[in-house]
Amino acid sequence: MRKWMVTVGLLALGASGCMSSIDAERLARMHDQRAEQFAARRDYRRAAQEQESAAQYHHMAEERAFQETATAPVLRPSIM
Repeated sequence: MRKWMVTVGLLALGASGCMSSIDAERLARMHDQRAEQFAARRDYRRAAQEQESAAQYHHMAEERAFQETATAPVLRPSIM
């Protein structure tokens, strides 16, 4: 099980190069929902793992959103 989680995590990090902030936020919400489902079934260990994954994807979404909105400084033409 641990190898599977590590593999999925590495694949997610590798695939995140082309992931937009919207995609990362969607994955974060999916992990949040999974965490709630596991907690409802009293599987707190897996719920904590899903919460950790959700937090990572929320952070990634924030970084991507910042990168997507960051633009080069606008140069004003000088009038003589």
